[in-house]
Amino acid sequence: MMRPSFLRRALAATALAAIGIAAIGVAAMPAAQAQSVLKVLIDGNVTTVDPVVTTESMAIQHGFMVYDQLFALDAQSRPQPQMVASYERSADGLKWRFVLRDGLKFHDGSPVEAKDVVPSLRRGAARKASGAALFRHVEAVEAIDARSFELRLSRPFGPVLEMMADPLNALFVMRAADASTDPARPLTTSIGSGPFRFVQEGWKPGDRAVYVKNPDYVPRAEPPSAMAGGKVVKVDRVEFSHIPDATTSAQALMSGEVDVLVFPQLALMQVLERAPGVEVQMLNPIGEQGILRVNHLVPPFNNPKARQALLYLLGNQTDHLAAIVRLPKLQKPCWAVFGCGTPLENTAGIGDWAKGTDVEKAKALLREAGYDGRPIVIIDPPSNDRIHAMSLVTAQKLRQAGVTVDVQAMDIGAWASRRNERGDPKTTPNGWHIFHTHGKMISQGDPLANSAAVATCDGKNWVGWPCDEDLQKQLEAYAFVAPEGRAAWVQSYQARFFQALPYVPVGQFLLPTASRAVVSGLLPVQGYPVMWNVQKR
Repeated sequence: MMRPSFLRRALAATALAAIGIAAIGVAAMPAAQAQSVLKVLIDGNVTTVDPVVTTESMAIQHGFMVYDQLFALDAQSRPQPQMVASYERSADGLKWRFVLRDGLKFHDGSPVEAKDVVPSLRRGAARKASGAALFRHVEAVEAIDARSFELRLSRPFGPVLEMMADPLNALFVMRAADASTDPARPLTTSIGSGPFRFVQEGWKPGDRAVYVKNPDYVPRAEPPSAMAGGKVVKVDRVEFSHIPDATTSAQALMSGEVDVLVFPQLALMQVLERAPGVEVQMLNPIGEQGILRVNHLVPPFNNPKARQALLYLLGNQTDHLAAIVRLPKLQKPCWAVFGCGTPLENTAGIGDWAKGTDVEKAKALLREAGYDGRPIVIIDPPSNDRIHAMSLVTAQKLRQAGVTVDVQAMDIGAWASRRNERGDPKTTPNGWHIFHTHGKMISQGDPLANSAAVATCDGKNWVGWPCDEDLQKQLEAYAFVAPEGRAAWVQSYQARFFQALPYVPVGQFLLPTASRAVVSGLLPVQGYPVMWNVQKR
């Protein structure tokens, strides 16, 4: 039951909704154009149009509008050809040859060719966990002719197609000129071959992002199935916007000013479920894994005992989950690294911390780690209710253990950028110790796609930069483990994981998507909601 005070605030936000919508610039389309326009509120503004350089959700959602993948996961999480027409694998598993579909075009009219695919794979592999896992075993990748390319491996690598189909570490195909650029330097233009074209003219980072139907896109003939199959576009124009205030966002949906609210604030879910003309759906049936990530490069969390102290503060995870999603039906306490309800669910390495919070044990471990009373900086984007909730609960639990905490609030774009700072907050103004996020279980549950699990010691892994050679060797070995050996593998890996702790799992939870009843065709996906197949009556 919602508190009356909350409902009064929700109703009072009606006037603010009009202001919020005006602020994001949703302009009325001239009647003569008779265009169907789908207005979508996403988690934050699109601040970069390069989906390779970051893991932030806004860039990934932008990427799937504009670019395409060689393979894509269907509703059963099986990789299916997307840009590829046919492929073959040699008997020894060392050589793969792929042929592109005929008629693929970039948005500038140039054909998509194998010479574009080769640098695209290399650029993606430099930044994405799936690509990196694959390319550690690639001897060569080269174009054979305009439509064919070949991948040669140093040893047989089973999940080649799964790595190409990963929806969260997507290896998008770009023009050769774009794909040949420095993978650490964001592209400033976005020309792909996907179902939508990005309207680059007039766009500034952080503004509303506008996409129009790509008239040259030829969908596959198969029916859509999650990220795979025919990407049939049924609207003329899509507008991605963001309203930081959650109540104003919900009012914009309820009043019909916008059509889709990708991830509404969970405190508002019951309000939206009761609202006339609004539908709330759980498009992702396995949900998200909450993540507490520390900066492994700076004290005190460069010491594993300080990281292990966090386990005793989180305990049974219920405090964090209750703050994130509130409704018990959306919560799943789970310490299994690769998720509960997944093929790799396991209890190995899970200690007595999982029974409940133990503040005294956490204090002892922090002392052993040499914690000196310095302020622990948590970077927090309040506009994201899930991350904000995790930040506040972690801060409270650290304070209970006698830790000085500095929660620094910022917009989500600044938060995403700030995570790249490696320096110690004691000497670096933009330094940080802790941030929170969450990842789709489709990738978190896959050892080779789980970016947060990568513990290479080259400083090129995901922000936080954990380093543990033994854990990384075990992670990479997964690609060569036979199915019957995976239970033993995960037992060994998970036992080591909870010693090294690249990140702290915060539990699993489900996220709804809300839309107007005039919108149909939103596909069940285990990644972010997609806008093809969507129709607006």
